Amino acid sequence: MTQLANVIERWCFRLSGYSLLAICLIIGWQVFARKVLNDSPSWSEPTALLLLLYAVMLAAAAGCRSQLHLGLAWFRDQFSSAVKAKVLQFEFIACGLLGVAMAYFGTAMSLRTMHYILPGLSLPMSLQYLPLVIGGTLIALFNLEQLLGSFEPKKEYEL
Repeated sequence: MTQLANVIERWCFRLSGYSLLAICLIIGWQVFARKVLNDSPSWSEPTALLLLLYAVMLAAAAGCRSQLHLGLAWFRDQFSSAVKAKVLQFEFIACGLLGVAMAYFGTAMSLRTMHYILPGLSLPMSLQYLPLVIGGTLIALFNLEQLLGSFEPKKEYEL
């Protein structure tokens, strides 16, 4: 499971980075089209916002696995080694449950909004809630992996 999770984590960071690059290009085109061509595209802003949702959720899931999140490190470090392990387990369980809730409610919202259309894109509005499903599922799986103890955090992350 750790090998597959490593690949998924790496791709989450990569796709998040590519999304941010695409956002920069889209907003750059929007500014150029508005200021130079005097014709701002209607699709640029909703596309950038949609890409931002995916970038944030993928990076959050991968960051959760790499333990790049804030967590309770300061609080945890105030205790002995035995208590630290229990607090760490609590962190994994709490984050995993948060991921499950995000996936569950994201799925509900996706299903409720699949018949509506995103203004400016002519795409289903459910695409706005799909990042919650993907990110929540990955967060839950990554925390389950950490809870089971098959993951050792890296000191430095390599893309």
